[in-house]
Amino acid sequence: MSLECQECRQSMGPGKNLPGREGTLVHPSVMSLIYVPGETLEYQLGYLYAEQNRSVCFQCIENALPKERRGELRALYVCYEAEMQWRQANVEAEASLKGFVPLNHPLVEARMRAYEKYKKLSDSVAQDCLFCGKAVETGSPFFTARAIDKSYSGQHLSGLGVPENYSWTNLKEGFTKFRICFEDFRRKFPRAFEQLSYDLLGKDNPGVQPQATFVITPAFEDAAEAKGVCIDDLITRLGDGKMKITVVRAVRPTKQ
Repeated sequence: MSLECQECRQSMGPGKNLPGREGTLVHPSVMSLIYVPGETLEYQLGYLYAEQNRSVCFQCIENALPKERRGELRALYVCYEAEMQWRQANVEAEASLKGFVPLNHPLVEARMRAYEKYKKLSDSVAQDCLFCGKAVETGSPFFTARAIDKSYSGQHLSGLGVPENYSWTNLKEGFTKFRICFEDFRRKFPRAFEQLSYDLLGKDNPGVQPQATFVITPAFEDAAEAKGVCIDDLITRLGDGKMKITVVRAVRPTKQ
């Protein structure tokens, strides 16, 4: 099943130019009572980073961003691209290097240079709200958007057409991230805000159909097999996600 942006419902996937179809997975951070172990059990207020997340594409983020804050997003794009170059350098090095490798090997040096470039850019990313520039840790919840790891997720795509999309059953987040304050996220991304609220409560959103149907026609099955895709494995992966999906598999005609 392809990953869709929670706001615009467009499929997300790898591309050459940003914003393209790239995007983020947004996690809420909420205030909570956290226990402090000791001789006398105590509690203190602190932020908890939630594992629940919803996708928001970079195009929706660009569309909602004030013009005076566009420079902050462009700087983030540069950081994201540097991270992907570093991850690709890792992939190339791991595929080629076996056993003991000297530190001055060209692939090792390339990987180190790529990491140093990314780390320098990452350290300069602001921790305040991308949209208004204000502090986010004010007692209210806030949200952290982490860019999708294109290097990994691009190797596990969904769909048979062009372009292929990220698969929500096999997706990883990268390290590049930014934060959004409570009010900006609530006003600018109402669908993702609402859905994350229900996710945190552990309840179904009454305004969203909780069950999707994935129809596998004989033509689709033939095309999948021609690409080396095992339909049985695909069905298993569809059942691994959080979304409830009904798989309808049409009976293929018997070949004479």
